Amino acid sequence: MLLKKNYITYLLLIILFTLLTLYLNPNFDFSLNSLKHWSTYHRDDIVFVYGTLIYNEGYDQHHLDHPSLFTFIFTSITYKIFYLIGFLDHYTLSGFIKSEDINVSLSKLFFVSKITILFFSISTVIILNRILFLLSFNQFNSFLLSCLFIFSTGFISASNRLESGLISLFLIFLSIYFFLKFINSKKKIEIIFFIIGFIFLFSSMMQKKIIYFNIPFLLLSLVPTMKIKNINYFDYKSISQFLNYKILLFFIYLIVISLISYKTVINNTFFLSRDLDFIFLILNYVGLNASLFLYIKYFENANYQNLLTYNILIGSTYLIYKYFLIYFFSASIAIWSISFTNFIGHLNMFVSGEVKDELSFDSLNLYLFSFIKHIQFVLNKYFFNFSYQSILVWVNLILFSYNFNKIELIKRNTIILLFFGFFIVQSIILFRYEQDTYFLNSEILLIIPLIYLLNYLKFNKIMIFSLIFLISLSNLGLIKSKKYDNSKGYCKSILKNKNFTDYYEYWTKHLPKNVVLKFCKDRI
Repeated sequence: MLLKKNYITYLLLIILFTLLTLYLNPNFDFSLNSLKHWSTYHRDDIVFVYGTLIYNEGYDQHHLDHPSLFTFIFTSITYKIFYLIGFLDHYTLSGFIKSEDINVSLSKLFFVSKITILFFSISTVIILNRILFLLSFNQFNSFLLSCLFIFSTGFISASNRLESGLISLFLIFLSIYFFLKFINSKKKIEIIFFIIGFIFLFSSMMQKKIIYFNIPFLLLSLVPTMKIKNINYFDYKSISQFLNYKILLFFIYLIVISLISYKTVINNTFFLSRDLDFIFLILNYVGLNASLFLYIKYFENANYQNLLTYNILIGSTYLIYKYFLIYFFSASIAIWSISFTNFIGHLNMFVSGEVKDELSFDSLNLYLFSFIKHIQFVLNKYFFNFSYQSILVWVNLILFSYNFNKIELIKRNTIILLFFGFFIVQSIILFRYEQDTYFLNSEILLIIPLIYLLNYLKFNKIMIFSLIFLISLSNLGLIKSKKYDNSKGYCKSILKNKNFTDYYEYWTKHLPKNVVLKFCKDRI
């Protein structure tokens, strides 16, 4: 479905990504004699290897910080595949503990985990390319912007880590792709794309919470492609002439708002206030329905019965999918609280500054003042300092200004919202701190507008290629830095630090101390 007619483009993207990966990762091969040592990966990456081992062992998920559900599910599958072909001797925690050579075993597990991330990295690029093409129907520009994404700060950093952000982006890209299929559908049966879109949207939030903040902007990017259609998915009068969809819709609203109120304010079982969770959930539910209402009004010939249908489908999908993951994939029930109902409360655990532990209604002004400070900071940083992101900012600004009169109103508004979306997401990220992998969630909001803007350029393909190449070249320093980081290990710091086991006792608590003490012994 995704590969039809575009296999050459995808092949070129795979080759480009492979070459970059091989350059960034010295000694990345299957040979045991030259196998990349596990200590040359980022120190925190062992948490995801360990998390997969305990998932395969049947233990409850130890850390729910991200919460990384699909990292463990997907990597678990990869471990079992490599076990079947004989590369791995085990795929569970107990098997790892019994390993004859702990360090070789750990290096193998890291290698297979890396293969998993690389698979989803290139899959992310391919689905992005498909989305860009469906937004513009320009194969050349879609290819170049996919290349630009490969050389972005966030993608380079995330594809060189064992972490949850990249899989989360892959899942939301899949969601966007199916929403694109839905808005261009002409048959009632194709409402299945709407359901699938929400399945992947829920999945992305169960993978990493920060993805939530760029979801509204990614959905906004689809608006210029929307076409008017006249479909009424279900006529509730067909059941009974007395069945009024407005009354049913009212009761659904009442039930949902009552449940939100009960869980967050009335029967708060948490130790901290959940006022902000109440606001968050109410605003999301109201915002979702307002968006669906406007979509129905302008693009579905005001068939407002569809609003009831959409609410039923979203609620049913959420509940069925929840219990499917619990019973078939042993997902922790806490994932849903962290990802959805206790979103703000859990997120606050990772913030710093004056908003730390502030979760009541009275703290809203603190968040507002902090956000304004962050906005000021990111505007100054990305307008007046040189970086890959600042170049993207200025290229967007110049192309938008130059072609302002040519751009249709709906595209113009979309580009503006996406452009400022970058600054908004970066400002939200600053409630914690900036790091390279977090750019994965914001840089895309500067790349997508270019798919619209490049269509207005009268330049030949060589000039457009040169522009994209020069932007990518600005990240050469980052590429060299990542290569250096991927070639050095941290065994020296482990062997010199008498208390190094404290880290593993917290993050990998089911690993016996006698096993941890064997770490890096092959590097003495």
